Amino acid sequence: MKNPAGLLNALDEVIFELSLEGKVIAATSAARKLAGDVPPTGEALDLVESWDLARIVASRDRARFEQTLQRIAEGKVGSHAMEVGIIAAGLATAEAPHDVLPMAAKLGAVTATNGKPVSIGVWLRDLSLEKANEAAANAHGTHLLDLVENITDACVVENAEGNVEMLNEAFCRLFEIHVAPQSLIGTSCAELFEAASNSTQQRSGPLYLLFDAAPGSSQRDQRSFALLSGEAIAQVSLAVDDESGITGRLHLFHQTTARVAAVAESAPEGMIANQMALIGKIVRELSVAHESVGSALHRAEQLEMPGNLLEQLRRVETAANSALEAVAGLLDFPRIEIGIVNLEIAPFHLRECLAEMIAGPADKAAQRQVQLKIRVEQDVPDELCGDAAKLMLVLRNLLDYAIESAPLVDSAAAPQAGDHPTDQRTEVTLVIAPEYTAEQQIHLSLSVEQLIRPGSIKPKAMPASAAMQLALARQIVRALAGNTGDGAVENKLEVQERKLGSSFQFTAVFPFSDSKTPITRPTFVTLTGVPILIVSKNIEERTQLAELVKGWRMMPREADNANVALRLLTRMAKEENPIPLVITSDELTTLDGFALAFCIKHHPQLKQTAIIMLAADGKPGDAIACRENGISAYLRQPVADQQLNEAIAAVIGVRDDANATSSLITRHSLREQKKAAVLIIDAARDQTMFAAGALKKNDYRVVVVASAEEAFDAMVQEQFDVVVVDPIDTGFVEGINIVATINSHVGEGREVPKILLASESPLSSKTAFDGLVSKPFSRDSILNAVVGLKLAR
Repeated sequence: MKNPAGLLNALDEVIFELSLEGKVIAATSAARKLAGDVPPTGEALDLVESWDLARIVASRDRARFEQTLQRIAEGKVGSHAMEVGIIAAGLATAEAPHDVLPMAAKLGAVTATNGKPVSIGVWLRDLSLEKANEAAANAHGTHLLDLVENITDACVVENAEGNVEMLNEAFCRLFEIHVAPQSLIGTSCAELFEAASNSTQQRSGPLYLLFDAAPGSSQRDQRSFALLSGEAIAQVSLAVDDESGITGRLHLFHQTTARVAAVAESAPEGMIANQMALIGKIVRELSVAHESVGSALHRAEQLEMPGNLLEQLRRVETAANSALEAVAGLLDFPRIEIGIVNLEIAPFHLRECLAEMIAGPADKAAQRQVQLKIRVEQDVPDELCGDAAKLMLVLRNLLDYAIESAPLVDSAAAPQAGDHPTDQRTEVTLVIAPEYTAEQQIHLSLSVEQLIRPGSIKPKAMPASAAMQLALARQIVRALAGNTGDGAVENKLEVQERKLGSSFQFTAVFPFSDSKTPITRPTFVTLTGVPILIVSKNIEERTQLAELVKGWRMMPREADNANVALRLLTRMAKEENPIPLVITSDELTTLDGFALAFCIKHHPQLKQTAIIMLAADGKPGDAIACRENGISAYLRQPVADQQLNEAIAAVIGVRDDANATSSLITRHSLREQKKAAVLIIDAARDQTMFAAGALKKNDYRVVVVASAEEAFDAMVQEQFDVVVVDPIDTGFVEGINIVATINSHVGEGREVPKILLASESPLSSKTAFDGLVSKPFSRDSILNAVVGLKLAR
């Protein structure tokens, strides 16, 4: 490239190059203009003098920015994207002398040939216009949330699928439903009303009627009924519709002091009618806003259509303003600040809340054949302080949106060679990672990643509730950013549309506690009678494992997916007959094996359950994922019977589980716990059992096989230090070089074992063998032979 400086300046992008200490050593003309440095020349990128870029970063973001620079300089991460406030000194005016611009920052390491960072590149993009546009687009989410939370009457918002979208605490109090309102989100509205009717006379209400979903239909239902206490309730249900038909309903329940008999005579029907008309106006306007948000934020921005974007945003703004006026007239909204969501701050356990929340999205994921995964990094503290309910509402809405917007699996598409059955499924992954810690507060990065697989059919249209979920999530995210109490932290939900999926990311700040509660679980002297749950989508694998553990006198149960496994474990725990051990495959439908482990280890009644994972294909990072999700043992398939037996004995024979120790039980750790691994190839069962017993009592790991074919399979699966072989009746071809044959079947990357010839004749030739042991075996003869070989290595 002849003139890289001229090219960068022509693009008018804000780009800095920093030293590893964070000092600016080069910048484009646009960057120098932003920082208020010497007038740009348009030719060279070098600045007159170096200075700390952090000095133009807003004080609220400076510590986070500097910590990120340090992590990149130390080589801990290669790049990082974040949003920061930049003091635009070069753009200052008399009216705004210290303007702080919201900017997206992309930081990346510039590396030498040895891979070590030598400088850091920083690219900045102004987000001012986007923030102004999103303020109008998100207004309707605020109004709906405020409507439900601040109305004094009981209120339920129903979506187009007939499920509860939102409800307030007043509804639960009125109908004596003793659960948290957020736990009812996603349940059937008809079932909720059926449960509520237990608090009414003759189960006469609330009334649930099916609505007409045809476009242009208008439906309004009203009736009265009495509570068991005798107080009258007036119920009004209003349909919300647009050009596509009914998109949901708003149910209001007004409590009066009059008895039911007097309602018909004294109910202020005119007032109620006027209020319901106003509420109808609200929900219709919000429906229009919802439609505009879906088009403006997800299509116009993605397709770079500025004309259509402005048109849609003006429509959103008009609709949001109309809705605000209507709500203010009905609910005395002047007392409520626009855009503020009230947070209920209290201590909570993050992972327990996630394990409970994930059940709802898991059901939707199963219906749409979406693979759902969870990753909460080890460094994320569990004991936080904040509004757990609203945090879970955001995450659930984002998961639901990512699931509902996922393409349908094309069952007719032929899988490519080597594909697994789940390769066509869209993956939706919830990731929570620490950004940085300051003053006993943790800044968490929370994201939902959607990865679309090839061979998919895109949905024709999004459900009407999906865009509303996204808008509500945006508004709550803004409130969560101010969880510190000073409101100084600004935040928003970042949405990125990619060719193969979408990404939703935001940051939340929580005070936290470092205390950790040690987890213990029951230990067992023997495997006999121990209940065990085997979870695998492969019926043959489940059957084989069940028959295997039955041979060890264990009591197996089976499940073909994570949801069934969780229900079974929970039911058995409630019946005070818990299942202490789970063996699960890593590849499961809907929730994978790691997500199942997460839900088990963070369920209040299942924390003591030990988990062994059998992995079909080991992947980089699996060991870290095992520690993050409380998995005690991790074994690659195929696994030898004795190896699995030893893993089970190790897992349920110790008091500390994997959540309290850094050690993960693997085939390598099992081997390292013993003096040596010995393979005995001998068709004489009595002889081999005696030899194996003598070695095991002296802390040797022993595998016994009766044929050469079984021996070759075992050698592929694990490393052996010593092989004891009696060629008679074991399938070795007469006249072949036995030592060379055995060595040719050693697994790739493993050491060649020492080989002992076992023979009843003391005069047998031991040519090419490493030693000779006489048969019948004696305790001393087998031990001395094996010890001698080990000492010689």
